[in-house]
Amino acid sequence: MMIVDWARNCETIWNTKRLSTDTPEDIRQLFKQELIYLRYLVDVRKYTKEECRSEWEQLANGSASMCLADPEDLSRGFAHTWSKAASFNIDPYHYDRPLQPIQIFQSEINFINSLPVPLWARQYWCALLVYYKFQRQNLTSDKEVTKTRTVTQWACRHCSGISNKKYALY
Repeated sequence: MMIVDWARNCETIWNTKRLSTDTPEDIRQLFKQELIYLRYLVDVRKYTKEECRSEWEQLANGSASMCLADPEDLSRGFAHTWSKAASFNIDPYHYDRPLQPIQIFQSEINFINSLPVPLWARQYWCALLVYYKFQRQNLTSDKEVTKTRTVTQWACRHCSGISNKKYALY
């Protein structure tokens, strides 16, 4: 799953003590997951800095797991992550409430299916529609949903008859 619902992802991290690694997109966002998770601990769970550090150290696949043997390196790593989390622009990410189900209208599906393009292109646009509807819940009304390379690669992986190496849809 590509992470869009940060509230559910933070709950899963809190319960399992593991960052999400289900897809290549999740793996690419490991440090971002740590930053949002620290903000979640402070803002939603009301943890202190010391409690956050303890939770951060418990992440089995987080950056702390690479330096557990060296307490000095661990302290530097947490200080770096803590400062990045404090300054990270978290505005577009609602980690305090799970996303609600979306509604795809038959007219939207009919429009996509009526386009004179190959099947993989219709699948790609349908995946982008689903992403857009979920991501729209994360944003305030004046923000736009952006299509990043991560989103593009995620959408391509949900298409049949397309190779990510063959087509660069940016």
